[in-house]
Amino acid sequence: MSDALKKKQLFDEVIIKTLFLLSLDRFADYQTDESVILVRMVGGEILSICFRALEPGRQAQLIKMIRRVFEKESPFNNNKSKFTW
Repeated sequence: MSDALKKKQLFDEVIIKTLFLLSLDRFADYQTDESVILVRMVGGEILSICFRALEPGRQAQLIKMIRRVFEKESPFNNNKSKFTW
């Protein structure tokens, strides 16, 4: 396996796990009011670092994927209004 492929897989894994962590933190607000701002700050910084390290085509792909989650017609949105993350 080449170093470039390993690097790509590492960034993919870090991005996915960071988005997962941010989602869990976000929905903790609704259940326990125990969301921690530090989790959001560090998660955002990690995503920023990963985003800057991606090549332009992959940056566009990541933005498109994230925007799709927040669209009104998203399968993740039951009340047909925009998310307010």
